[in-house]
Amino acid sequence: DAAGGQLPDCQWTSLNFFQARPAPYYLDGRSTYFELAATHAEITRADRLGDLICFTTADGRIIHSCVRIAGDLVFTKNGWNITTPWLLQRDAEVAAIYLQGEVNRVRYFRLKPTDN
Repeated sequence: DAAGGQLPDCQWTSLNFFQARPAPYYLDGRSTYFELAATHAEITRADRLGDLICFTTADGRIIHSCVRIAGDLVFTKNGWNITTPWLLQRDAEVAAIYLQGEVNRVRYFRLKPTDN
């Protein structure tokens, strides 16, 4: 469903992965970046359920993110339009799509533990 006139994309999908009620503000790229910095820690590799894999430019701009499921499978949404479904894909398939041109880095993040 569209929220505020926008359809969910990869950032919305990744940051809402463990949420019982999805947060619509993840549709704003700036909010997404600040939320990622506040709620996730950067890690050296994504090997647990829910770890984020982010494809970035050299200056750190996130172009695509997806969620580790298990092994080399990720949960991804490759676009924001209604005809782009959520998918399970292999790491190599997603990398073949996004590691091109100015997108030349892969960064990994894990949700920080909460105090409750």
